[in-house]
Amino acid sequence: MKLYRKILFLLAFLATTLTINAQEQQAAETDSTAAKFANVKISLLTCGGYDEVWALYGHSALRVEMPDTGDDVVANWGLFDFQQPNFIGRFLFGKCDYLMGMVPFNQFIQEFTAKGATVFQQEINLTPEEKGGVLRALYLNSLPENCMYRYNFIFDNCATRPRDIIFNNIPEKVIYNNQIDSTVTFRNIIHANNEQKLWCRLGIDMVIGVNADKPTSRSDQQFLPANMQRDFANAMFVDSAGHKRAVVRSSEWILKGEPTYEKEFPLTPGACGCVLMIVIAAVTIFERLKKKNFWILDTVLLTICGILGIILFLMIFSEHPTVSFNLLILTFNPLLLVLLWRIIKELKRKKSPIICKTFFFLVLASVLLVNKDIIPFGLQNAPEGYLEVCIALLIRMMRTFDKKIWTVETNAK
Repeated sequence: MKLYRKILFLLAFLATTLTINAQEQQAAETDSTAAKFANVKISLLTCGGYDEVWALYGHSALRVEMPDTGDDVVANWGLFDFQQPNFIGRFLFGKCDYLMGMVPFNQFIQEFTAKGATVFQQEINLTPEEKGGVLRALYLNSLPENCMYRYNFIFDNCATRPRDIIFNNIPEKVIYNNQIDSTVTFRNIIHANNEQKLWCRLGIDMVIGVNADKPTSRSDQQFLPANMQRDFANAMFVDSAGHKRAVVRSSEWILKGEPTYEKEFPLTPGACGCVLMIVIAAVTIFERLKKKNFWILDTVLLTICGILGIILFLMIFSEHPTVSFNLLILTFNPLLLVLLWRIIKELKRKKSPIICKTFFFLVLASVLLVNKDIIPFGLQNAPEGYLEVCIALLIRMMRTFDKKIWTVETNAK
């Protein structure tokens, strides 16, 4: 019995000793980590936009400062390789792969200095252990086998990547204390950042469809770097015990620039749409009074609509978000190119083409569905000048319903 008690005592002693040693080793590792990363600063950089199509919406990156070693680098998820095979085609169809790279801070900041852009820094309030976790994640992400990713303008870009690399590698939850406007749409956010480039805005408005006009969540809105900066400034880390601390320890301006933008075409898209509508109305009235048949004008208009329709049709196969379902295809219809030869043939013979009548109703449906801002049951907002273009097309197609015109012209022939 005494031997049994001795054995139990020995086992208990060994277990206690091993536990103490493990705790001491863990404490030593914690102390080592705290000493190693205590002076490291990890900051979110939010860069303002400037006069390049891809730079209008700003940029985000993570800055890592290591005073003990003198290193000052930026984790940049906005790199892309122009040498990729079929780069332009891949970019248009959302199949463009971006790269994450670590670049010296001075080199990173040069581009924004030269462009007159702003750069705002928010130091993230991380513990030494959390800094170590984020740094390990950055290192793994920078490896050749991991540094490339499929870029998505809204859901996986240079703003969402820094957010995820931080929040996915710390144990705390994140809560936001600021209110957002959930009625804001992706199109609203895009518009707010291309005020200086209305023709660029028109191009984007043409290809984004119904899904760009739906309400957005906070996470959705964070695809824009400025929105990420806004939310970080009002966010809190919350641990398992309910203790809170601010996500941002300190913030400062690195650059306070003011970019300049090259002047675009003097007339806005809306003004050009009005000019087209007035010219088409005047020409059609003159055509009616003189009993003419300007079928070449119809040919040009329908050809342009068909070409634009081909572009919208191809966007169905794009990986870009919000472009697959676009009601503009009712007006800019690819079938017009397929049927164009028949339309021209009937117009030249002064017949009333059934295809033109059908197209009239498609354009009319588009006017009702693609003006969400002025029509309650609309599904999609229209690009600037679109309504005027539709009215011009309706004027030209309306004449095909007037049997008197065609009868008189046929008899005159």
